[in-house]
Amino acid sequence: MATDGPVQIADGVWWVGTRLENDQFQCHAYFIDNGADSVLLDPGRR
Repeated sequence: MATDGPVQIADGVWWVGTRLENDQFQCHAYFIDNGADSVLLDPGRR
């Protein structure tokens, strides 16, 4: 799976993080598209 851009993981839910080679701490941010009530989530590390 290509991770060089947003990856749709469900209807209206996108992974917008970044894969960092050889880094134990990855960036896993998610965008939930709900029109004017959309949200960007960054759950932090571990």
